Amino acid sequence: MAEQVVAVAPDGSARTIDVQMEPLFSQNASPQAAATGRGYPGPVSLLNGGSSNWGLGGEAPTMVAYKSASCYRIRQGAIFSEFRIPLVTARPTQITSWDDGLYTLSLVGSWPTNTAATDNGLVLGFVNALANLRPVAGLSQGWTIYNESGVLTFGMRGPTGFQTTALAGTVTEWNKIILKLRHATSATDASLEVFINDFPTAVVTKTSADANWPAIGATINSVIAWGVGVASATEYFNFRNVRFSRGPNSVVGA
Repeated sequence: MAEQVVAVAPDGSARTIDVQMEPLFSQNASPQAAATGRGYPGPVSLLNGGSSNWGLGGEAPTMVAYKSASCYRIRQGAIFSEFRIPLVTARPTQITSWDDGLYTLSLVGSWPTNTAATDNGLVLGFVNALANLRPVAGLSQGWTIYNESGVLTFGMRGPTGFQTTALAGTVTEWNKIILKLRHATSATDASLEVFINDFPTAVVTKTSADANWPAIGATINSVIAWGVGVASATEYFNFRNVRFSRGPNSVVGA
């Protein structure tokens, strides 16, 4: 009888949960709630369509064609995900790895118009009051990838101020943006990595050892919330292919 060999999947190759937002159609002035989750019979998480106090919301139609691709567009408002990231930022003494320690958020985005010193694009932060998350001009602690006067820019606001890093990419073209957040372990700090347009290594890496790492809020719901928004009535952010996944804390198969 021939011996059977069972290959073990590498760390990181299997996801605990996979969530993807699909820009298929729009019914109202807010992005349509359309999501799929692997292993679930129906939607498990999505970007909600409620407007925030960034402004009065955008105008119809919300879904448009841009650069030969269907997409959502947003201005004068913000949309946030109901799926949040409960990141462990302090090193746990006895935990050396996590089964769900890697969180990956990705989208494809473009900025057809330029803005200066204005919150626009992707935002993240340890907040419960999602509508107040404005790291650029609103002094909210958190992270953002946004358009700063025609320059694709990463920003981090924390206890020591607002730090920015210019990124390679043309803002008026489609850009693939990937963020990877990892739990802290007993030997490593929590981290956030930024990948742009399939560049093989992170173009920005921040860790919880950084003095300017955004502070965790005081409430129990102060996990990382993420979303997209534009604090302007005349500027736009276009986005599609929003994807969120959670898996083992490993770079293999990530």
